[in-house]
Amino acid sequence: KIWGTDDTIVMDSVDLIENLVKTFAVAYNDEHVSVPTNLTTVKQSLRFDVGDRVECNIDGRREAGIIMKCWYQESMVSQDRNEYFPYQIQLDIGHRIFAPEDTDHCVTKSSAPLPYSCYICCDSEFTKDNLIVRDCACRGDSSGWAHLECLKSWAKSNLASRQRKKPGFDVLQIGEDSYNPFESCKMCRQFFDHRSLSKSVLIDAWYDLFKDISDFTRYPTAIRATFSKCRLEIDHGDVEKAKSILSEKIRFARVIIEVGKRRGES
Repeated sequence: KIWGTDDTIVMDSVDLIENLVKTFAVAYNDEHVSVPTNLTTVKQSLRFDVGDRVECNIDGRREAGIIMKCWYQESMVSQDRNEYFPYQIQLDIGHRIFAPEDTDHCVTKSSAPLPYSCYICCDSEFTKDNLIVRDCACRGDSSGWAHLECLKSWAKSNLASRQRKKPGFDVLQIGEDSYNPFESCKMCRQFFDHRSLSKSVLIDAWYDLFKDISDFTRYPTAIRATFSKCRLEIDHGDVEKAKSILSEKIRFARVIIEVGKRRGES
């Protein structure tokens, strides 16, 4: 679809990305917000913070929501151009949007109560460090909404229960209930979006369970937790941290292999 017209065109992926960049430039008059060097100053300059209730201008109508991220990068195109948008917002109607500018025209303060609650604890209270999110395919007024801390607690409890039943196995990959609670929703089984808060919090929690270096060889699921953590860091642009994590594990694995060879173990 060509911006501002009723025409459509077909193009390959390279042309598509180039045209997306041009489209964004036209749509916002090439005035995207670039983050200054001092991030502390930047965050203080915004009117709202993570967890604040706001109303957003959606095609002339106002929709209430919650600030999920400040200085948000919308896509790979934004990352390539080092462009940030003031806010990512989760609307009460379930959609996830971003605000191109921090003005009353786009975003204003809202006093509207939260219309949904966490399906795990049934509480609608939240904080900036424990937001109620829905990063899956669940739909409806109440389905899928959950506190980040409740998702973590459920995932850890589910893993512990399955490990007690089948010790020594990668329990997240066997049996009828083989879904991974650190990667997907227990209601709809949809994988969490790779750049969502749910994904970040849960993968970090999964990795932390097995971050001790010896866990890498003692628990089969620790290997997948490590790889998922590295993919998460790469998605967040921290390739060096991913390399550091893998290098440490590889060095330890090589030591274990050499010890095993000396003992005549396979």
